[in-house]
Amino acid sequence: MTPAPDPEVHNLKNSKARTEAEAKTKIQDLYARLNRGDDFSMVAQNYSEDSKSASNGGDMGSFRNRLWRRRIRNCASWSPPFSLAEFRR
Repeated sequence: MTPAPDPEVHNLKNSKARTEAEAKTKIQDLYARLNRGDDFSMVAQNYSEDSKSASNGGDMGSFRNRLWRRRIRNCASWSPPFSLAEFRR
């Protein structure tokens, strides 16, 4: 879910969470799909609401912002390899 509706969102399923409840349900569904072994790139292409990365299979490129790099590194440092970690704000 993005903070505001983005008319540029074009994922393969045309999936958009319009409320917080829809976003929570969508997140839980996608988390379950990834835990079952669905391909991350395909899940991103089908369901991502990020207009910049959906078509790239969720690839966000490199992070130049130090805060984001630190948050991702911290999350990754305590996660076992090839596992899913919950990322919270």
